[in-house]
Amino acid sequence: MSTPAANAELAALLLRLARRLEDAYAACVTAEVALTAQNADHDAEIARSLRASVSEPIAAELQRIRKAIARSKAQEP
Repeated sequence: MSTPAANAELAALLLRLARRLEDAYAACVTAEVALTAQNADHDAEIARSLRASVSEPIAAELQRIRKAIARSKAQEP
């Protein structure tokens, strides 16, 4: 059984993780936009690869983390 302190610690950990993932997501999206705008030989393919292998998975994990944080906060007394 989890305690309120353990729930708070988990929520804080998840919040720190979410912030780091948000930074990584922003950097990746910035690279995608720059590559797309640059439009050199293979830039569009690289941008699509970044989106599929980095940006989209990070966005999905962020959504899961935010839901877990919300659930943790809902369990607080």
